[in-house]
Amino acid sequence: GSIPVSQLVGRMTSAYQDALSEAAMVSTEALGAMPTLRSFDGEEVEHRRYTHHIGTPAEAFWPPKRNTTLYHGARKALALSGLYSLGFFVGLGALYGSLWYGFIMYTEGAVSIGGLSAFQSYIFQIGFALATLGHEVTQVFEALGGARRIFELLEEGPGNAGHWQAESSGPGPGTQA
Repeated sequence: GSIPVSQLVGRMTSAYQDALSEAAMVSTEALGAMPTLRSFDGEEVEHRRYTHHIGTPAEAFWPPKRNTTLYHGARKALALSGLYSLGFFVGLGALYGSLWYGFIMYTEGAVSIGGLSAFQSYIFQIGFALATLGHEVTQVFEALGGARRIFELLEEGPGNAGHWQAESSGPGPGTQA
């Protein structure tokens, strides 16, 4: 149940990092060429180019128009909030269900009010510990998704830098002219 959802969060994190790296590359290129951009009145063009990669709130959700940072970030935030809300609902449902059953046992004389209070205290402690564990497992899978993407990029090596190297006019870093 929890592991496939956590793996989905890891994949969402990888997609978010990909979109974020594209946007960071665009902003780095623009900031590095700021004097040239100003000379040729190109600030607006670069602003539109950056906005194309980052996205706008109006186009973040539906229909998904582009592979933007905002789209992937909002999608990941919705998935995590849905996962946490579902866990909270199920956890509280179980806690209140056990309290309800405990009151039935109390009215039948099977348990004392002190025994019911102690049992509920233990149940709440276990419930909060499990909620914390669930959150931490999700964080681990989110980190694994991000780390997986970083190692994929490292394995590609400098010869496959893609967009950045294709637009470069000279030899890449670490190469001799």
